[in-house]
Amino acid sequence: MEAIIKAFVEVVEDAGYQAGIYTYTWVWNSYLTEYYFSGFPKWIAQPDSSSCTFTGGVSMWQYSWVGKFSGISGDVDSNYFYGIMPGTDPDTSYLSKCTQYPS
Repeated sequence: MEAIIKAFVEVVEDAGYQAGIYTYTWVWNSYLTEYYFSGFPKWIAQPDSSSCTFTGGVSMWQYSWVGKFSGISGDVDSNYFYGIMPGTDPDTSYLSKCTQYPS
């Protein structure tokens, strides 16, 4: 698995983008233990939990697959982002439209 991820990261970075890793805590702890992966932004899927318990530094936490947002019908993946992306508006007023938050 590590070789496949490294090959993908190389393609992404060669195209001029920063790679990040989206995974579950157990996958990270079981398969992505090599130091090579420690510097990447991490998006950890850990729904059904009141907080993200990942201890390796997280950039984004997916806390639900069944969030509800005004103007969108059906379930929506819901995430917390810990930071401000370069070139984006730091305005977070859209969060007031969310109807489901982790506690």
